Amino acid sequence: MEKTDKISVFLSMGTPHKNIQQEYRDELNSYFESQGIIAETLGATFWSNEAPLIPIKKKMKEVHGAAILGMERIHLISGCEKPGSHSPSKLEELYFSTVWNHIEASMAYQTGLPLLILKEDKLFPEGIFDRGIHEWYIVEINPENPEEITNNPGIKGPIDYWIEQVKKHYEESQTAKDDKFKESSDLICDNNDNLTFRLQDVFNKLNNEKMDDAIQILTELLDSVKDSKKISEEFSFSDENEAHRVKNQFITHLSQLFKELEDENEIR
Repeated sequence: MEKTDKISVFLSMGTPHKNIQQEYRDELNSYFESQGIIAETLGATFWSNEAPLIPIKKKMKEVHGAAILGMERIHLISGCEKPGSHSPSKLEELYFSTVWNHIEASMAYQTGLPLLILKEDKLFPEGIFDRGIHEWYIVEINPENPEEITNNPGIKGPIDYWIEQVKKHYEESQTAKDDKFKESSDLICDNNDNLTFRLQDVFNKLNNEKMDDAIQILTELLDSVKDSKKISEEFSFSDENEAHRVKNQFITHLSQLFKELEDENEIR
């Protein structure tokens, strides 16, 4: 990824049905962008003809954090909990967010992404908005005051901390990619400048989001190491036996790397 690019996160929020909800979302997105973060939401920034859980699952593997923006979707004026039981409870004047907040937050949590949970102060504290079921801090917000995102330390502070965690997650993912290529290179002789150069080229293409180019190079590499004689000739091993010794291990590792790149390219 180039330095000018922004780090992607997933933003979970129901479609706004009030102006104040849209204004709050826009202010949040604006602050994210000022910090090098771009928010992704199904139906707003990316689309799919598949059932919603499928593209969301794919996107969770691509992003480096998830922000849950819980705002009023349902207003329960009067109801009953556990109707027909020995201990029914009367419910009055309760507010709930979209159920997708809970679904998407759970998927992000399972993926190990840093979570930012913003909850409209009047929402009923259940599911992801229940402080007792997870370790992430829940920030209560007032949708009528979007300026609080940058003016209220009690809200800006947790957002900034989460942004730090997102950037850390991104850096660690980049380091992991670097380690994969180092591991691949280490399987080859130290004087194998040809293969080392081509693996480094894959790494450079990957960092610049040129996934198709990276996959093309790996395809050529796999074709080059299909037999011991060819790997010996092309990559300057001292003899064919030495090439045969590393061939199986190298092909296994390179094939796994190739599959991971193809999977990542597919979700883009």
